[in-house]
Amino acid sequence: MSPYGRKRYLTLDAVLKCEFGEKVVKVPLNAGLSCPNRDGRVGFGGCSYCSNALSGEFAGNPRESLREQFEKTKALYLNKWGETKYIAYLQAGSNTYADVETLRSIYASALSLPVVGLSVATRADCLGEDVLDLLSEINAEIYLTVELGLQSSNDRTAERINRGHTYAAFLEGYNALRERGISGSVCTS
Repeated sequence: MSPYGRKRYLTLDAVLKCEFGEKVVKVPLNAGLSCPNRDGRVGFGGCSYCSNALSGEFAGNPRESLREQFEKTKALYLNKWGETKYIAYLQAGSNTYADVETLRSIYASALSLPVVGLSVATRADCLGEDVLDLLSEINAEIYLTVELGLQSSNDRTAERINRGHTYAAFLEGYNALRERGISGSVCTS
C-alpha cells in the first residue's frame, strides 16, 4: 500500500510509521525558552498569531521538568493509542534561542526520555553556527526534525503580522539545515 494510504497527501503519521515501523507520536514539551521577537532583540510582543504561551498551549508547564511534562502527556496518549513510540517535541517558544550549552542541556534532558527522536520548533533567524553544529551532532545520533515557522513568504505580510524576519532569512535557515543533512525523512515505500 502507498504511504499516502487513502489520502492524496503524505501525513506525518504515515512518515513516522514508515520511518519506525509503527505508530509514533510527538509529545509536546515546554523548555521555557523565549523568542527574539518578544525579548527585544528583534521585537516585542511576538508575532500577531503567537499566544501568551508562545504557541505551546499543549506543551506543558515550563516550571515542571521535561520528564514530568513527558510523563503527564504520555499518560494521556496511552489512553488514546496504547503503547507506542515517542518523539520529544520542544514546541513552545524558539527552541534554538539560547546559548549552545543551555541548549545542549535541554536537548540531553529531552533525549534522556524514552524517545526515538527529537523535534525542535524554532525560528529561522535563531540558527547560529554553534547551534547548527549541535543539531548536526544530534542528527548523527538520533532521528531529528527542526520545524521552522513560515507563516507567509510575502515580506509585506510578515511585516504586518510582526514576524520579525524575512522570507530570505527563512530560506537561509532552511538551507543551512539542509546543508547539514537535517531535513527530516521522506518515506517512499
